[in-house]
Amino acid sequence: MDKRLSLELFPGPAFLVGNAMGGIFAGAGLGAVATAAAIALRWKWDRRLSLMAMSIFGLTLFLLAAGLFFDNTFFVKVSNTVGSLALAAIVAVGMLLRPSLLQRTLGYSIHLTDQGWRVLHLAWISLSIARGATNELVWRNFSDHTWAIYNGLSDFAWIGLFFLLTHGVARQYWNEPASVAACCEPGRNPLVSPQEAEYRSGILPFTDIRFDPGCERWRRIGNWMRAFCSGSCAIREN
Repeated sequence: MDKRLSLELFPGPAFLVGNAMGGIFAGAGLGAVATAAAIALRWKWDRRLSLMAMSIFGLTLFLLAAGLFFDNTFFVKVSNTVGSLALAAIVAVGMLLRPSLLQRTLGYSIHLTDQGWRVLHLAWISLSIARGATNELVWRNFSDHTWAIYNGLSDFAWIGLFFLLTHGVARQYWNEPASVAACCEPGRNPLVSPQEAEYRSGILPFTDIRFDPGCERWRRIGNWMRAFCSGSCAIREN
């Protein structure tokens, strides 16, 4: 697994460890520390700060502080719901942009028709709402222990669902530019042998193989997953 994508999953297990050591507040605190460490490492590796990640981190800290102040774990439990609905709202507003939010964020690695981008936005909005609703269902109807396990491990499943959803939409609405497709054809790219080009043309999209920059259709999974996890806007070092 790509190290940057692994960072996005790290806070969940950290929450489980903290919860086992000292309860929900300890888990939320350790998860916040893990998120801060992930942001710092992203800056170290890429000289880039994700505004989306920083916003969610700020929201998490605010809800954790509110929970500690009122001595009520409710604020920690709903943080997942609030974050999911915030993501759905961001993607919904992003549909109004030209190019749209997901097109700005993922367009360098997947190529869809205009209808495909609309479908992808709606799919991500629906899945984000489903994620928030599932969190509400779990914490309201099950024990704190069960919810803690769900909160710590569910990101693995949800990120997988986002990938499968995006993969399905891409297969249905793929619209690769001719200039990009041509570079993978035998004899069209001087940097690629005919045998290699023929081999590439038989690979499914989003496989874990990195090809030359021209063959954007074949960027590996981590490329577009990292792009969205990093947010469409970021602070970069000059």
